[in-house]
Amino acid sequence: MLEYAERHSEFSLEEFAYTLQVGREQMESRLAMVASSREELITGFRIFLNASPDNPGGAITNPAIFTGDTTFSSSKLDSAALQSLFAENNLTNIALQWTKGGQFPWEWLHMEERVHRISLPAYPFEKRRCWPELDDVQETDPDPYISSRVIDIVSSILGMAPAEMNPGLPLDRYGLDSILLLQLLQQLQHQLDPAVDLVKLQECRTVMDIAAMIELPPTEDRQPRLHPENASIAPVSWPQFPELILLNKGSQGSPVFWFHGGLGGVEMYQKLAQKSERPFYGIQARGWLTDRTPLKGVGAMAAYYAHIIQSVQPDGPYDLGGYSLGGVLAYEVTRQLQVLGHAVNSVVMLDSPYGKEFQQGAVSRTTAVLQAVNLALASRNFQEPDKFIQTLIHRDELDFNVEEGKLLEQLIKLGNTRGLTKTEDQIVSMIEANVKIQHAYQFDQYAAMPLPDPDAVTCYYFRNKGGLIFGELEPYFSTTEDSSVLDQAAYWKEWERQFPDLHVMDIDPSNHMVLLSEAKSYETIFAFCEALYSGEGITKEFLQMFKDQTKELHGSKV
Repeated sequence: MLEYAERHSEFSLEEFAYTLQVGREQMESRLAMVASSREELITGFRIFLNASPDNPGGAITNPAIFTGDTTFSSSKLDSAALQSLFAENNLTNIALQWTKGGQFPWEWLHMEERVHRISLPAYPFEKRRCWPELDDVQETDPDPYISSRVIDIVSSILGMAPAEMNPGLPLDRYGLDSILLLQLLQQLQHQLDPAVDLVKLQECRTVMDIAAMIELPPTEDRQPRLHPENASIAPVSWPQFPELILLNKGSQGSPVFWFHGGLGGVEMYQKLAQKSERPFYGIQARGWLTDRTPLKGVGAMAAYYAHIIQSVQPDGPYDLGGYSLGGVLAYEVTRQLQVLGHAVNSVVMLDSPYGKEFQQGAVSRTTAVLQAVNLALASRNFQEPDKFIQTLIHRDELDFNVEEGKLLEQLIKLGNTRGLTKTEDQIVSMIEANVKIQHAYQFDQYAAMPLPDPDAVTCYYFRNKGGLIFGELEPYFSTTEDSSVLDQAAYWKEWERQFPDLHVMDIDPSNHMVLLSEAKSYETIFAFCEALYSGEGITKEFLQMFKDQTKELHGSKV
């Protein structure tokens, strides 16, 4: 660390401290230093390194330096004492108390600051990691290969070097949320084990937990299952398709494929997928949080997705679905599969819009920036909309008359006070992904062509009866755009023309954006899909009964 400080003349002292505080395990042997400049920090390191080994404990001044060994210490502050200590904001006292023992919530020290983790050196002078080894914690020794590969995969997704990862630190401290969790699931499935289960992965808090969950065959048998040898639907790896994510462990019947919505991800389908007895695949947008180039236009995207589907399931019939834009993609994939001579059984559309009101250009750059930060905040409480709206950033809280870098500073500073755990690099990656995906859709150039065989497919359409697109969420996901014209549009009418066998079921969410967030609406959708994707499927009698029950529960559109 001394060498780093000496070689870097303009690093942020606050981010240096923050990285060491939240990104490293709080070990028994502790060194704390209070320095107000890089020069004081360097002086402190030199004083400490030159201190006599016969006097390792105690305090040194100028700058303030404290050391301690907490192995046998009983001097650990309770929650109330910690709150009082941090409220006083006496850095010298905080440093002293930390060296006496206990786990300190360092985030409290930086609530009003815009700070992020930075890349700091590991410890090359010792061939050991400065955090607990996995075999210190697990009852049995984990496979070193698995441990190493998991650390490589997780660190890559988080934008960190493997040496910076603390295997025992909760992953949400590094900014892992439901969005990045699916990227992690996809990489684990493709690089290690196609059978990695989303539900079990969601229960893992640390890298150690993930390594313990992965099961691989003996070393001599480790060959990736890249292609199916027969028609079995056993999980296989498709590394050529990073857009394809298996969201459940269903093993009965043929797969189900759902397509991403307008923001590019499929994280909103996680709980829905668990209701399916059949394998449930989510297909995210090409280029979403990956370095792949997005395809331009709905038609080109659908052609690529049809190719993915046929690689997994060479022959139909197929069952497709999607929320919002995902339903439009499902329609176009259906059309292209029919052109190729394949059968599609069903398409489930969740309030999927089509019409001139929605066929506008891509969102503005400033809207994309606002959406990315608020999406990161909302992902922490996705299915608790009453909670996540309290954490979102309102456009009126921001000054848009500044350059993008300054706008991002405002957003991250506000986000840090509301639970944002992502680093600036992670937020920038989400912004760039959002922008390039939005521009790639070219929705204004798409025209829904008739199906070659419209009578052969059934469409189940869940319509937001209130018709609001953003509703009260508009100022959190749009900078200046007025969505009132969208709220008045009959955006489902096109599907009445294209699907002779169309079943419209009205549900009553607050707005389009929370269709899969509010319990009343998503429980109805889940119940239907659970029956549709069961081994038996649904009958005409069940469908009529379900439609009647849904109308009684939600009412119908006026």
